[in-house]
Amino acid sequence: MQRPSRCTPAASSPKAAPRANLEKGWVIANHILVSFHVAFISSVLCLPSDVSGKTEVLMFIFVSAETIVSLIFMGISWHTGIAIHEIGHYLKAVRLNTLNEKLLPEAQAMLKRPLAEQIPWFAKMYALIPYGKFPGVVKSGLNYYADSPFNLAVAAAGPAISKYLGAIFLPAALVLLVIGMAANAVWVIYVGRLCLGLGAVGTLDFFLADPGKYKQFMARERRAAERAAGAAEKAKAAAWINEAPKVKARMMANRMQETTRRDGQLVRAPWQFRNCGMGGRHTEKEYPESNISMQETMFLPLSAANYEEAQEMTVALQSRLMQIIENAEGCRVMGIGLEGGLAPYITKEPQDRVPEQRLWRMAKQTILDCGYVPGVDVAIALDPAASELGDSLSRGVRAARRDRLLPVLA
Repeated sequence: MQRPSRCTPAASSPKAAPRANLEKGWVIANHILVSFHVAFISSVLCLPSDVSGKTEVLMFIFVSAETIVSLIFMGISWHTGIAIHEIGHYLKAVRLNTLNEKLLPEAQAMLKRPLAEQIPWFAKMYALIPYGKFPGVVKSGLNYYADSPFNLAVAAAGPAISKYLGAIFLPAALVLLVIGMAANAVWVIYVGRLCLGLGAVGTLDFFLADPGKYKQFMARERRAAERAAGAAEKAKAAAWINEAPKVKARMMANRMQETTRRDGQLVRAPWQFRNCGMGGRHTEKEYPESNISMQETMFLPLSAANYEEAQEMTVALQSRLMQIIENAEGCRVMGIGLEGGLAPYITKEPQDRVPEQRLWRMAKQTILDCGYVPGVDVAIALDPAASELGDSLSRGVRAARRDRLLPVLA
């Protein structure tokens, strides 16, 4: 019997964890110090040949026209490091539908425009974010964070873009400085110094800002991919179309746990179902933004030896489903429904007629990501609450939902 997956459970609520941000004031202080040191120390590369002695060198660095250049380089490095890092958080929050709902529609509309029309928008982000003036990125003292609930993918996006900043500008700085020094080309050295500051701050952000979020996100997705690959290989040898009759017969003839009383009576506990993707009547009052009409999409653990293992399996499955939804563009977990399942908003893909179809694919991927074989270890059970769909003709919102869903169920 297969033991429960090691698919790591996440917090049950999207609001349970801290936000993604440049989360400590000392990180920003390090930005300033690193920008300062890189800009001013690298100015010695531009020393004129007639400067000699400690006093003259210090005067050149701190009391000359070169000082103004160093201050400009320092400001650009500091400003760019913060702006680029937070742009990474912000854009991921927009793409994953987690940005503040008041700001989200306009931001999503901007992302759909041609690149030429987006350039002023990106320029505005770059100019205003470090000063806390761009809607969607909050500045609190020396702290910055995207205006959205915690999402690990959003938290990892800032370090990811800072990593690219460092990876691009540090090698460029090395090449330019070597060329500039060899050819005694002052302007090449200037450009190399600027690249050095940008690369140093970007690298600092990757390792210190939002510490561990990038590594945690990448490790989580890598583990899920490895488990999914293993489960997919097993699934090839156990085609669901052949297993379905066996599973049905097993569920009808047996139960997860059963015992015989002293009087000979057989007592059976029902199979455990976990409602993980909720919609319809169970969510429409608390989360009217949820666009799922089918009332229940459930995971049914088939390979659990007892209720304890079944509970571990379904908790891990629901946690992974939330991660998949929150990492998908245009999708979002709005909250927790009346029966403890996720109340999501799911954007349809081109081949879909209703958002439920994409949710079901996500549920199957969840089973694979947790290392289970669909239809063998875990099955997907559906409770559409069809009577609600049929009895709600007079209610406009639910009637619209019914119209979207019935062609798929037919």
